[in-house]
Amino acid sequence: MKVFISVDMEGVGGITSWKEMGSREAKELLTQEVNAVIAGIKDGSDKVEEVLVCDAHALGENILVDLLDPDASLVRGAPRSFHMVEGLDNSFDMLFLVGYHGMAGARHAQMDHTYSSYSIYNLRVNGRSVGETSLSAGFAGELGVPLVFVSGDQSVGEEARELCPDVVTVVTKLGFSRFSAKLFNPKNVRKRLREGAKKAVLNASRVKPVVFEKPLRVEIDFVDTAMAELVSMVPGVESLGGRTVGFVAEDFKVFHRFLQVATILARSTKELR
Repeated sequence: MKVFISVDMEGVGGITSWKEMGSREAKELLTQEVNAVIAGIKDGSDKVEEVLVCDAHALGENILVDLLDPDASLVRGAPRSFHMVEGLDNSFDMLFLVGYHGMAGARHAQMDHTYSSYSIYNLRVNGRSVGETSLSAGFAGELGVPLVFVSGDQSVGEEARELCPDVVTVVTKLGFSRFSAKLFNPKNVRKRLREGAKKAVLNASRVKPVVFEKPLRVEIDFVDTAMAELVSMVPGVESLGGRTVGFVAEDFKVFHRFLQVATILARSTKELR
């Protein structure tokens, strides 16, 4: 059995703002949550051949490799073609999302955003707003890999269950607002993560891969018009309004590559200000 774990940071218990994330303490909390999930995976099966962990937050330099479970391997650093799911292919049996967060605009979500907190106001696929949970699950679904586990605040749990009703979710904190939450003792959080991961492995056979209708009709509402104007210059991208661009992707591989380029271009407008 091969397991892929995509790890973000906003959904980690004990953290309530981006300014905290550069500390050694925050990175230890993150790494310990990943280790708790790996322990639960092992509890659920004695046939685990590989656990590949993808550090998917920002530049992918957050997980402390010296503290990571020695049985796991790690994808680290940037740039990479499929940032949050780099290394995932059809040889894997299940997808775990750890430390994830609610999409941009989600109420009571901790540090809500979609892919880029700096540039994206809203992201739609086939007319429906999506978050990073959908982006990772959709990529995996094309490979036949089911999303079996999601951890983070209550908002991302609701988002995940709407996308995939049989997914196991673990709440690591309760968001009051973007930068405020009710926190729990990290030991208790890790206990729930381990139990949830074991349950996810045992439940995996019931979960079907997440599949989106193709082609993917992507619409991005940017924070301002300069971002949209610049991204609309990319071949194949259509201007749909002052802040909105459209793009048709044949699959999630193309979509992920486009999203990276679009957000990097949008961020470059900072130099124009």
